[in-house]
Amino acid sequence: MSVTVNITKGDTVLIFIMEQSANRTFTIADPAGNSYTRLGAIMFGSPYLQVYSTAAGGAKASSGTMTMTNSGAAERSAALVVDAYNVGSITQYDLTASGTSVTPALTNGTLDNNNLFVTEMLWYYASGNTTVSANQGTLQSSFGGTAATYGGALVTNTSATPASVTDSVTISQSTGWNALGVELRSVQLNVPTVDLPPVLIQS
Repeated sequence: MSVTVNITKGDTVLIFIMEQSANRTFTIADPAGNSYTRLGAIMFGSPYLQVYSTAAGGAKASSGTMTMTNSGAAERSAALVVDAYNVGSITQYDLTASGTSVTPALTNGTLDNNNLFVTEMLWYYASGNTTVSANQGTLQSSFGGTAATYGGALVTNTSATPASVTDSVTISQSTGWNALGVELRSVQLNVPTVDLPPVLIQS
């Protein structure tokens, strides 16, 4: 997979990669040579979801083509590239949940004031079109919606003080889902912010 990116120096780049079934590690490269580390992964039946990141606040400015490769056989996959700023550190990662319902959700106890909880959710549409709407948090991006395909959503939430925070959406049919999240620590009093729109690629 490949995508055109425009990364700002000092940002934090998160890349959520979704696959139909395989548990494969990806190599990610961009024109500036940023280093990407896998932070976590979850597989509950199918599909498989994982997240990679640059060092918090450590991205080099990069404009051009980002590639994501692995050594396995080709299969249906997608990736969501999230460029965030005002990030001091990644305080919690590999936060996961899974289930079968109309409300995919992930709850986390934030550690500091104004931290941003970022969650990618992924599910399989068994039949018919399925709509997605915000439940808790801010729905930043969503995709999918046709029969026999995968759908997903990126949700963010924050709290002025440490608290239990939930990222959640509502979908119009009950289905199996996975959720994978990270917590971004704010820089001073500035809430980490996601540049919009996140870049989605599918293959």
